Amino acid sequence: DLAVNPNPSAGPFDLSYTLPEGLDEATMEVYHVTGILMDKIQLSGQTGTRQFGASYPTGIYLVKVQAADQLLSSIRVVKEN
Repeated sequence: DLAVNPNPSAGPFDLSYTLPEGLDEATMEVYHVTGILMDKIQLSGQTGTRQFGASYPTGIYLVKVQAADQLLSSIRVVKEN
């Protein structure tokens, strides 16, 4: 389960996640809509919250959470001025 708030945001985003049963590690990757990798963050624990994106320029971003070479979830976020 994956949620990002606020969305859209002029400041940082807060990612809240719950990984599937049996997983306690995952990787979060954030891509600009043009395909540029902006962040790669390790997530630890089956549930948690991470802040990201405070310094991102205005635009649309794709947030992907992966574990064991499998895409668990993805969401699009919008960074405003």
